[in-house]
Amino acid sequence: VRGWRRVDRLAEQAEDRRRHETRSLRTWVGEDGMVVVRGRLSPEVGAVVRRALEAACDQARGADATAADADGDVDRHATAAPVALPAIGCRDRRRLTCRAPQPARDLDVRQLNEIQSSLDAIVPGNPRMDLQAYANPAEMPTSEAMRVGRLLALDRPDRLSDVQLARRIAGGLPSQAALALAETLGRKRVVGPVVPEATLRRAHKAKSRLSRQVSERLYEVGRVVDAVGRAYRGDRDAIEAFLNRPHPLLEGETPFDLARSSSAGAEAVLNLVRRAEAGIAP
Repeated sequence: VRGWRRVDRLAEQAEDRRRHETRSLRTWVGEDGMVVVRGRLSPEVGAVVRRALEAACDQARGADATAADADGDVDRHATAAPVALPAIGCRDRRRLTCRAPQPARDLDVRQLNEIQSSLDAIVPGNPRMDLQAYANPAEMPTSEAMRVGRLLALDRPDRLSDVQLARRIAGGLPSQAALALAETLGRKRVVGPVVPEATLRRAHKAKSRLSRQVSERLYEVGRVVDAVGRAYRGDRDAIEAFLNRPHPLLEGETPFDLARSSSAGAEAVLNLVRRAEAGIAP
């Protein structure tokens, strides 16, 4: 019994060390100006942070209610004053701004119609690709560049070579490429997670191209959608289930989230699909 207890204590100590070594806290400003926070905190520190955030959100809701009583109207986008967090083991105190959760906003219907009209004008008569097209592999282009070009509704996709597609991405894709992918995957899966809404608005209004970084993200997601579409022969339910379900061989990440995170993430998903098709992985 003493030996068992000793082994159990050693296992607990090893687990404590592992959790301690994997602590992290990162904050950055996204392309749309939103502050992103990601980290792994110990249960004790996490409880402090959660209480501070809850208190800040309560304060924000109270401020909104007061403003509504005073003005007769609620400004849904008003933010509360910054709230200082208690010490959480960091070298200095961080100040966070919190506001009550807001419902997700889609692009204005008029703007979406304008983008769609522009899309139809730019690619008249060009073959478009949706997930059902993968049910007939014989009718699809043999080149990945051509298939991805169709997914992104690029001009003359069936003439695209790998080098030509690379040049287009380096020069920035048109905003219509994001809408085309949104039509395939669903608007909320693309506008926001892949292309920030504010970025898409600006690009469409100025009739400018998306940045190279955003264009590469669209391309990487397009590659993954193409590979998964071919693997599941256009079965939309199976494709969506694979893309949006955490996968154990991706350390619990969903293939879609990993693909949009970076080119390395997209390559990890592509490798998983290739191995599955070869019978190496489930």
